[in-house]
Amino acid sequence: MQSKRTITPNTQITDVAQFFAAITEEYEYFEGSVLQIINNIPTCSPQEIQAQCSKIGEQRNKLAIMDEQMFAIIDLAGNEIAQTPMIQTYRVAFARATMACNNLYQKLQALRATM
Repeated sequence: MQSKRTITPNTQITDVAQFFAAITEEYEYFEGSVLQIINNIPTCSPQEIQAQCSKIGEQRNKLAIMDEQMFAIIDLAGNEIAQTPMIQTYRVAFARATMACNNLYQKLQALRATM
């Protein structure tokens, strides 16, 4: 049984390629923000580090919303979209951002241990 999907008047039409370009760009920017914090740790006060981490927390919340939108797009478009180059590019950006976050976490844990 196929579900009937209709576009309601308040539904925004999204260009899939544009969306994936945007979410990929946001993850790349997020990674850069995290790496900047890592590089600045030696010269920042704990309060400055906390403020910078709060900013990337806000970025991450925005990305979480975009991730939910992405899942909805994939649901509508079908799983075959997962094999496209734009999804592969997104996956690389997501993985790099995740690795940067893990690195930041380790650096902050090491800093905490020295305090």
